[in-house]
Amino acid sequence: LDIARRARDDAQVRSPIDGIISKRYVQVGEKAAPDMALFAVVDLSRLILEALVPASDIPRVQVGQGVRFAVDGFDQRGFTGEVVRINPAAEAGSRALIVYVAVANADGALKSGMYATGGITLRTAAQVPAVPLAALRSSEGVTSVLRIDNGKIVEQVVQTGLRNEAEGMVEITGGLTPGMQVLAVRLDGIKAGSLVKLPAPKG
Repeated sequence: LDIARRARDDAQVRSPIDGIISKRYVQVGEKAAPDMALFAVVDLSRLILEALVPASDIPRVQVGQGVRFAVDGFDQRGFTGEVVRINPAAEAGSRALIVYVAVANADGALKSGMYATGGITLRTAAQVPAVPLAALRSSEGVTSVLRIDNGKIVEQVVQTGLRNEAEGMVEITGGLTPGMQVLAVRLDGIKAGSLVKLPAPKG
């Protein structure tokens, strides 16, 4: 009787988690081996985002840090998550490591397999000087920007901090003070020593 009951129980397929069947590997009537996958089940209430982070930034990434990201098709809606694990080895062929981010998905808006872009909050500060990434110039290991001083272009050496690739901004830790006028984009023909005239402020 016990053998018959175990055989009956083995005929029933039970999922170890609550979720939704995302893929079926067998059809009705097919024979299944004991170690054969029958279904793929996903739990959409809590997803894991796998993000590639350059090895140079990994020392500043820690478990518990917040993550903000966007997903194509959701317009201006932003999503948040939290770093829960950092892969101990870099991916083959790259200098990046996978960082695993837990994402709450109570409304089921996000689906498994979607692509996302975003950033990890490495550090928070009240206010810091920042310029667009396009304003930076590099030569022989020296980073500088072009600023306007009394109608003349001056090359100013700067030291940079954290970067926000998504927003295209970089923190300036030295070389600039708030209020300085900096060329935010590259302009052909403009170099140190050029004379410029700014339009009068409106209103």
